[in-house]
Amino acid sequence: MGASTWAKQLYARDFLVLDVETTGMGSRDEVVQMALVDKAGIVLLNSLVRPCAAPITREALGIHHITSAMVADAPTMGFFAETIRGLFYGRAVIAYNADFDARLLRQSLAANGLKPEDVIGKADFIDLMNPYARYWGARGRRGGYRWQSLDDACAQQRIKVAADGHSALGDCLRTLALLKVMAGENNGRG
Repeated sequence: MGASTWAKQLYARDFLVLDVETTGMGSRDEVVQMALVDKAGIVLLNSLVRPCAAPITREALGIHHITSAMVADAPTMGFFAETIRGLFYGRAVIAYNADFDARLLRQSLAANGLKPEDVIGKADFIDLMNPYARYWGARGRRGGYRWQSLDDACAQQRIKVAADGHSALGDCLRTLALLKVMAGENNGRG
C-alpha cells in the first residue's frame, strides 16, 4: 500500500495526535511537556509536566528550551493519568516517531508509580515518520527510505503552523498538517 493511500485510510479514523518534550532520550528520562490534539486540530491537552526524578539534560534543553525552573510547579504525569485514559480510549494515537513518544509516556507514568497499561491500555500508537519517508521517497545508501526530521518534512511540504515548533503543541499541529498533506486533505498547510 502506498503512503498516500495509507494516510487516507488513517485520516478516515478517529485519532489523536501526541507529542512530548522530554528530559532526555534515555531509559530513565521523563516527559516535561505534553500535548494532544484531535483530528480537527482542537487542543485537548497542552501542559508542562514536572518530572519525578530525571533532570533535564543539556541536550534536551538545547532542543526545547524548557528549564527545570519552568516545570518546578507544573503537575506531575500522575495528575494527567485519568485525562489520558479517557482521551486515548478507542482512538488511534499518532505521533512523529511514535516509538519514542510512547516509550517516554510509559516511562513517565511508571516514574509516577503508575502502571502504564492501566492508563494507556493497548493504545494503538501509529508512527508518521516512517510512512512520510516512503511518501517523500528519498532513498538511503542501503536502499530503504531515509527518514526525515519533522522540521525537514514540514519544510519539504511548506507547512507552517501558528504554534512554535519544538514545543509539544507546535509539533502536534505540524504532525497533523503533515498527515493532511499525505492524505490529500485541504493541503494541510497551516
